[in-house]
Amino acid sequence: EMLDVAPGGDGHGWVEVRDDGLIVTLRRSKTNLGARGREVYGIPARPTAPRHCPVELARAWLAAAGHAAGPFFRSIGGAASVRPKRLPRQNIRRMVKEGARAIGLDAGAVGGHSLRAGCLTWLFLQGVDPLRIQKHSGHADMQALIAYIRPPRDPRASPLAATAWVGETETRRSKHDVP
Repeated sequence: EMLDVAPGGDGHGWVEVRDDGLIVTLRRSKTNLGARGREVYGIPARPTAPRHCPVELARAWLAAAGHAAGPFFRSIGGAASVRPKRLPRQNIRRMVKEGARAIGLDAGAVGGHSLRAGCLTWLFLQGVDPLRIQKHSGHADMQALIAYIRPPRDPRASPLAATAWVGETETRRSKHDVP
């Protein structure tokens, strides 16, 4: 939430909006509280899904807010006017909970941290190499990353679903099983 529109601000980093995606550069983060270096993350554009494309959404926000410097995420006042002040942390927490409620989730079980865990879980379930996920997330070791991965609680997703039970015939075994 402490991002600026350009380098040189007082936030923890800045966002560069490009045609191919967003480049988020952090001077300070959870894993770099002392601002000893920079972390750079790429978020790809999704031109085939403009309603969900980070580039389109960032450009629309900056155009609507009418600012090219200072805080990237700003407070919104009465009549949806954009204020020059940063969006307070508690507002982000509230928006995450409202969004969860809007899609039918238990808002009490969701927070800003859920976004990070959800992203890392989604990457893992999409088959992204865990080492790439670890590098992207900044986790010091694989054990710390694994704590964030929360696979769905679907019986079919259980590793037990891929096993043959005593007495089952070979026809019930998965096509991926090694003979």
